[in-house]
Amino acid sequence: MSESDRNDLEARVRRLERLVESLLPHEPPAVAEPPVTPPRPAPTASAAQERPVSRDTAIPADVYHRPVAVDATVLAERSEQWLGRVGIGFVVLALAFLLKLSFDRGWITPTLRLAFGFGAGIVLLAVGLRLETSRRRLAQTLMGGGVAVLYLVGFAGFQVYHLLPFWVSLPLMTATTVLAIVLGDRQSVPVLSVIGVSGGFATPFLLDTGSGNVGALAIYASIVLLGGGAVQLHKGWLTLLGILVVEGALTLAAMVSAPNAADSLAPFAAPVIYWLVCVASPIGRPRLLGVAPGSRDHDIALWVNRAAALVGTATTVLLFTALLGLERTGAGTLLLAFGAIGAIAALRLRGIRLSQWPAAEASTLCVAVGIGLVAGTWTAMLLIMMESAVLLFLVRRGAPASFRYLGHALAVGVAVLFVTGAETAPPDAFLGLREGALARLAALAMALVAASWAEREAQAYYRGAAYLGLLVWLLSELAIKANGAALVSVTWSLQGASALLYSVKTGSRTLQIGGLATLGLVAAKLLLFDLAQLDPVLRIVLFMGFGAALLALGYWVNRPGASTSAEPEG
Repeated sequence: MSESDRNDLEARVRRLERLVESLLPHEPPAVAEPPVTPPRPAPTASAAQERPVSRDTAIPADVYHRPVAVDATVLAERSEQWLGRVGIGFVVLALAFLLKLSFDRGWITPTLRLAFGFGAGIVLLAVGLRLETSRRRLAQTLMGGGVAVLYLVGFAGFQVYHLLPFWVSLPLMTATTVLAIVLGDRQSVPVLSVIGVSGGFATPFLLDTGSGNVGALAIYASIVLLGGGAVQLHKGWLTLLGILVVEGALTLAAMVSAPNAADSLAPFAAPVIYWLVCVASPIGRPRLLGVAPGSRDHDIALWVNRAAALVGTATTVLLFTALLGLERTGAGTLLLAFGAIGAIAALRLRGIRLSQWPAAEASTLCVAVGIGLVAGTWTAMLLIMMESAVLLFLVRRGAPASFRYLGHALAVGVAVLFVTGAETAPPDAFLGLREGALARLAALAMALVAASWAEREAQAYYRGAAYLGLLVWLLSELAIKANGAALVSVTWSLQGASALLYSVKTGSRTLQIGGLATLGLVAAKLLLFDLAQLDPVLRIVLFMGFGAALLALGYWVNRPGASTSAEPEG
């Protein structure tokens, strides 16, 4: 606890004591000395709880109607606070009007303007430091204003008035950045550090000379990242972490977009420093410093760490991809490498929820996207479906609910790819099937495995998706063959009949509805498409066989003793 916080606490305690004294009844003056009686034994806690409070010994009723005496110190502090704010506001307006009038009439030259601004910034900082212990909030406001004024002086002196050379403006704004970061850490004020880091990232662009020195920009951005990252590691300020992630990404993106970005070594070191500050530092901070925030702060920090891990890792990969000119396979390999680093970090940080789960979730997404970029379309689809099943299995073993949502998201992506990519696959030489047909069939089997590990509400969706996927797989593989329409109708009929018969055995209402819907789909296909496309003889045979099969199924499913006693599925 700082000295100012301790003084504030002691003042509050004194005010509370005076307020309690004003509320208590005053004792009447003593008339005679009471006789000395032997002391009674102190009652036990249980006896004190059981003995009722007498009305005679209760606080008099007039106490509740007695006016509460407001502490004069409280009124003085409130008056000082509001009067100070209003007074400063009017003073600032008066100075602004005076400056505008002086500018319009030429009383103050640009040199005097810069000197006045620099002096005002120094005075604000000095007064803020002077009031650091006695007027903490006012001191923070003054110091923040002083830092902002010094940034404006450096920018206006170089870009607007062209009075300060680059070698003067840059050290001035850099020193202002360092001063703001140090003051923010010393005062435990996130706003000062945020202003300093934001001004530090903006300085190269505010003082842009068009020289295109990418190496100098990379070194400067790395220094700002390290300074802000050190404060964030010490204090754990989530606002400062967000500024480092977002503004650091924008600054480095401008760096790698330069045509000569890969000519020096500094641009390659900057993304590494960015990843260490924005990803590794917040994830490893709970282990390094033993941080244990409250429940509400813990949840907020968990989500911020998740966002920092995802955005920071993605930004780092994109920066290296642009610097190295990587193609699809190279970017995928880089993602797999970061996925492996995240998995190792999650294992090393096991038991620390604030660190383990963000690292594991970022690793999961890196692996999924990396597989999609490195492997072929259908092999990637199978591997990602396997990853989805593994995530659902880990949720059964105690992993957080975010793994469940990630697993479902990956499964949905696989389903979309399965449906949209089936028709584009060319025929393969193996068994006359399309390219990747066996991989797509294996993905359907893996969906059934994932259904057994998913929560109860999602199991029906996975099984239904696998059932519909088999219909799509049969259509894509058989429709390209001779008499493909008839083969599709026959195989769909067999699938629907099998589902219906199995539902009779197990009592699954969902499977029963699926089988009946499949047979209805076959009937609609026969009437709308096959009736006009099939050979007359084949059409007669197909219609006759389908009708007879329906009659047989109707008899079979409703025969005596065919239904089971199992409860139907929800």
